Amino acid sequence: MKKILITLFQLTVTIAVLYWVYHDPNRRAQMAEAIRNAQYRWVVIGILAYGIVEISAAIRWHVLLKVQKIHLTLPRLSGLFLIGMFYNQFLPGGTGGDIIKSYFLLKETPDKKAGALLAVVFDRLIGLVALVAITGTLIALRYDFLSQTTETRQLLWFLLFLLGSSILFLLLCAAYALGAAVPLLDFFAVMPVERTISALPISFAGIGLREKILQIMLNGLCGVPEAKAILIGSLSFLIILVCCIPGAVVYIFYKPSGAVAHVRLREMQREVATLEHEISETE
Repeated sequence: MKKILITLFQLTVTIAVLYWVYHDPNRRAQMAEAIRNAQYRWVVIGILAYGIVEISAAIRWHVLLKVQKIHLTLPRLSGLFLIGMFYNQFLPGGTGGDIIKSYFLLKETPDKKAGALLAVVFDRLIGLVALVAITGTLIALRYDFLSQTTETRQLLWFLLFLLGSSILFLLLCAAYALGAAVPLLDFFAVMPVERTISALPISFAGIGLREKILQIMLNGLCGVPEAKAILIGSLSFLIILVCCIPGAVVYIFYKPSGAVAHVRLREMQREVATLEHEISETE
């Protein structure tokens, strides 16, 4: 019952905020004009860039599995990763994909359950925002020191690019597609605010919140028209959706080696939590 109420709350917030940002007919007319004049090659570039980032993440996960002496065939490894991509985006909390990945991986490797769980946990830890926050804080505190020479300044900018490459580049592509020439530094400043607030579990997949935050930040600070600022949020989400949809298709047809049929997420959570408890008890 609690989960149903939370879901209803998220849907209510999502619908309410979307109505808030899209209800103005003049703004919708401006959006239609922006879409007609959009440069869609930037959308293609955004999709390709997001795909490259996720392929890099898949390789990282593959290395972590090998460290735990877990060897999966390429189709199964790719399938599990795509499933995790999709559900991490669209399940509340942003960790639903990890639960499903853990469950399926446990079925694939019943003799290496601890290693399977560790591989998923470490993969999540490596990609946590904490690393970005710590690095960003250090750079902010010691920027003058780190940028004293041309070479160190170039390394610093390269690091900043790596830290924000996937989402930042996605927003940039969406902005350029809609003709909003926002300076790169301004995007670096706006992105953490948008990412943090839209990640709060008060709307479905951050829909609505993302658009409202960008409307406020890009319009108020960068002079981007409100209609375009809102569309940047929606277009970046659509790019992510296009990249993640294959995971939903794979999930429909995926059958783990040790499972007979699809299992409900609640049962997956229960089984994974039980195993985590058993492992912690044995240590």
